[in-house]
Amino acid sequence: MPVTNFTEADVTLGIVREFASFFAEWAEPDVVVVGAGPAGLAASLRLSRRYKVLVLERGLGVGGGIRGGGMLLPFAAVEEGEASDLLSSLGTRMVRRGKLYFLSGLEAMVRLAKAVLDNGAFIWTGVHVEDLIVRGERVSGVVINWTPIADSGWHVDPLMIPSRAVVDATGHDAFLLRLLEKRGRLRLRGMGFMDAPTGEEEVVEASGRVVEGLYVAGMAASELRGTPRMGPVLGGMIRSGLRVASAVEADLG
Repeated sequence: MPVTNFTEADVTLGIVREFASFFAEWAEPDVVVVGAGPAGLAASLRLSRRYKVLVLERGLGVGGGIRGGGMLLPFAAVEEGEASDLLSSLGTRMVRRGKLYFLSGLEAMVRLAKAVLDNGAFIWTGVHVEDLIVRGERVSGVVINWTPIADSGWHVDPLMIPSRAVVDATGHDAFLLRLLEKRGRLRLRGMGFMDAPTGEEEVVEASGRVVEGLYVAGMAASELRGTPRMGPVLGGMIRSGLRVASAVEADLG
């Protein structure tokens, strides 16, 4: 019977040393994307082809709400076009029914996350962004803590990650935008009523730069601009992420 030759100390020390190495490398990325849902992952996929991209996710998984499909039925819809082409190119299995494709939201997100990682980005889960670094009028990074610390309400001072650009892809929470709203820097209109076809188009148009250094994608953009909700339809989220990536690229060069 084989004997595995390691000790518990090897595990602990290895994790601590690996984290120290990781944080030294990723303490100042080009772009921080907050939220690993479909919009955040799509933005990260495009941006990581040119920039050092760190994705921060407050949960322990990737994919956001689309993993639950429609009312926990494990499927989502996507329109034919840029989004379906991207997901298909990543190997996502889809079935055409009428005017839409249907797929496993979980499968689509896992494949998208893998592509992001393959591009060299890093997805760091269990991390809550509690504030922004702001110099003058420019957003210059994020302030982070562990999600359980934030949820517990304990006062534990954070750490900071400066970056050239920050993307709010935090979904309905629109958490980074609300930090600005709380300081009187902007006002969120709130997401509109359900109108899936209109919402799919308008959420893309609503995505882009908010203030210097801060960009918005996905349902956070809907919360900002008041565009209609669309339920378990995935195309607008993907295209929103790709659009915000283009806006970041245009500014960073």
